[in-house]
Amino acid sequence: MRQVRSRPGWMIALVLCAWVLVGARGLCIGIGSSFDEKGCFELKWKFSTEGSVFSSPRLTGGIVYFGSEDDHLYAVDALTGEQEWRLAAQGEVTSSPAIAEGVVYFFGLFDHLYAVDITSQKIKWKTRVDRATFSLPPLVYEGTLYFGRQDGALLAIDVKSGRQRRLVQVDGNVTSVPLIHQGRAFFGSWDKRLYAINLQTGRELWRFETEGPIYSSPAFSGGTVFCGSWDKHLYALDADSGKERGRFPTGGVVISSPAVINGVLFVGGGDGIF
Repeated sequence: MRQVRSRPGWMIALVLCAWVLVGARGLCIGIGSSFDEKGCFELKWKFSTEGSVFSSPRLTGGIVYFGSEDDHLYAVDALTGEQEWRLAAQGEVTSSPAIAEGVVYFFGLFDHLYAVDITSQKIKWKTRVDRATFSLPPLVYEGTLYFGRQDGALLAIDVKSGRQRRLVQVDGNVTSVPLIHQGRAFFGSWDKRLYAINLQTGRELWRFETEGPIYSSPAFSGGTVFCGSWDKHLYALDADSGKERGRFPTGGVVISSPAVINGVLFVGGGDGIF
């Protein structure tokens, strides 16, 4: 197995065909998949903002959307790096946006969730969400936004009206983006547990306890849920029962979210190894 060392502090990259898009300090960078004579990626463009870019980019219709600590959401042409438009928010935009049916959703620093129409570039609605885990993106699924709060609540918001409802309350900050599969939501918490709940009723189906907080968002493949923990392990759990199927020890905390592609699981660790 090949191990790849990653540089701490950089956000998730978005890969699109021959392009890699990534946020950095005050920049959104477009990198081509071709290499120069030194074996380095060829820089296609870079876009500067007035603050750090901790937001992971999202792409639709050839436009990249991302937030900045300069209190703005940006829309930038993916091929040229030219700004299409930007929107001022109330506070820093460190969360990654979510996009569905021509609307981009994102959190501002001061507990506001925005829904912005991409065509008109205007705010459709804005709602206050007290103690939201604003560094995480909301998940859009069948007309509903799902996200966690620092008080342990998992909330659901109607995308048309912005109305909120509480699905479940757990003992710690909900620190991962939920995974939704076959009417169930799987998510991790700072209370060291991974939870599975019924998406409609909010009833808890099972919980699995680790020895560290779970910041990693889970992944699903073949009836198995995968997630990482600050206890330096990657776990594989039966999606129906929550029973452990296996674990993989790493050399550091597992904050990154795993991905399963063609039967291969990819995950980064706090030891700098991918």
